[in-house]
Amino acid sequence: LRYQAAQQPGNYGPVASALASVEQAQAALDKLKAGPRAEDRQIAQLQVKQAQAALELAQHNLEGAQIVAPFAGVVAAVNLRAGEPASGALPAIVLADVSQFYLDVAVDEVDVARVAVGQPVSVTIDALPEALVSARVAKIAPTATSTQGVVSYQVRLALDPTAALLRGGLTATGAII
Repeated sequence: LRYQAAQQPGNYGPVASALASVEQAQAALDKLKAGPRAEDRQIAQLQVKQAQAALELAQHNLEGAQIVAPFAGVVAAVNLRAGEPASGALPAIVLADVSQFYLDVAVDEVDVARVAVGQPVSVTIDALPEALVSARVAKIAPTATSTQGVVSYQVRLALDPTAALLRGGLTATGAII
């Protein structure tokens, strides 16, 4: 009977399963003791390089997704909405530089010869009639503009710092002294 039992295929029960697990564990241990193979190291190095390339691409995409203002200012208007295509007719964001206000005035061609950069200017603001605002001529356009037959030159007046509550777009008049 013992001879016949030895000749028959083994019992595939819990003992056989446990032996297979021991053999697998021994093979894994032997592999760890042997250290990494050259191919395994090379694969790991390539995976690291691939991850670095993905990181650089993500950083580049992030930089391209940011809108950076060329100066410190206040956002006056946002003409973009999430999920909508941008309009080519309007700027995406309108910034206002409130650190320095200026006034562009048209000076008649007869008077422009008497205007020089640096001249003092007295400015009256329609919305703030009691405010005393001074300015200086910052620049004079090199070429004239003609509107309905009247020739004039654009002159930019740089307003001096003031306590008056100035806002962009206020109507004002400048008297060049």
